[in-house]
Amino acid sequence: MGSTSYLHDNFEKLCDEMKNLIALRDDVITRGEPRMAGWLQIVKEKEDDVEGIGKDLKKLKFIQIDAKNKLNNRIVSSITAVKALIATKDEISNAMETFISEVTTGKPKQFSCAQLKKYTSDFATKLGSGVFGIVYKGTLPDGVQVAVKVLHEGMMMDNMEKEFKVEVNTMSKTYHRNLAELYGFCFDAKMKALVYEYVENGSLDQILYKNPSNVPWEKLYKIAIGTAKGLSYFHESCKERIIHRDIKAGNVLLDSKFLPKLTDFGLAKLSSMDNSQVTLTVGLRRARSYDAPEVRLATTQKINYKSDVFSFGMLLFEILSRKKWETGNLIAKEVWEKYQNGILDEVLTKYGIGENDKEKANTLSIVALLCIEQKAGKRPSMSEVVNILVGVVPPGKPSEPFL
Repeated sequence: MGSTSYLHDNFEKLCDEMKNLIALRDDVITRGEPRMAGWLQIVKEKEDDVEGIGKDLKKLKFIQIDAKNKLNNRIVSSITAVKALIATKDEISNAMETFISEVTTGKPKQFSCAQLKKYTSDFATKLGSGVFGIVYKGTLPDGVQVAVKVLHEGMMMDNMEKEFKVEVNTMSKTYHRNLAELYGFCFDAKMKALVYEYVENGSLDQILYKNPSNVPWEKLYKIAIGTAKGLSYFHESCKERIIHRDIKAGNVLLDSKFLPKLTDFGLAKLSSMDNSQVTLTVGLRRARSYDAPEVRLATTQKINYKSDVFSFGMLLFEILSRKKWETGNLIAKEVWEKYQNGILDEVLTKYGIGENDKEKANTLSIVALLCIEQKAGKRPSMSEVVNILVGVVPPGKPSEPFL
């Protein structure tokens, strides 16, 4: 019962498939095909994932039955993903990530109310709650742990039923390491719910507001980069641009290695890549602390994907100060004033940033100021934000963000 032989057998199969995939990767690199860049990136991420599985397998204790089952699920899923990468190498297009995601994860599963009640042990373990619903911990029959978000009664109006299903289907086709994976949904007379992967370390706000000293600045900086990458994927790499509309610390989940994953797509809107604005659904437009000025003050209910960039900038100020955004623009204004006067170092010292981390903290501060430009058109794209944070390009010079 405690044997791990099946784990090692499956891992050996995974390694064999990886050898085949690596051979194809080397061939692609040798031939130098620009259109395969997305495919190569996914292969690299899968290499890292498999390496991590190998390390976890070595650390696994004999009696950890749940851990063995969970690790075996990762191995089996990885075998499927690797086979898909091999099979589709010659069919890669600009929509590579979306296509591979569809191959490896399939359509979203539709659960019944009775199933979710069973998987959550009658909704026994509450993980959190928000405007749209309550999140419970659950376990699927195959041992995979999930987060079940049950929407509040009355949230789904009749004219939103079609949109709900379209967006669930769209989210299931997205794949990025910095997005919480959507496993399925429930849509019946008794319950409307979304079933996501369970992420062990909870949300970023719990760390920033409750135990800020427990996470080193370097790790917080990596969390900012990962969140930016997930949002960049939403805006620029999906078949349809996805505007999240609720970027905040509470919607950034952290896995066991503090890899950030965006979640809570209850407010998300879809638009074509060439459409600069989308219309908000009547009844869902609420003022939130992270809202861009054009969202807070809009009378036409039109939004732009750059509103997410503004919210991300607000999130960066929270990461910088490790404080909840409850005092309006005070933190941002303080950062701007110090930056404008050439003494940004003072505010970094005030927020407890060590000397070795001040260079990156300085970059993060400038990026935050760029993101909260009052005019949407002056804000950077999220891919530009990523490039600045990882050091590919230097940050630009922000202008007065409060005019």
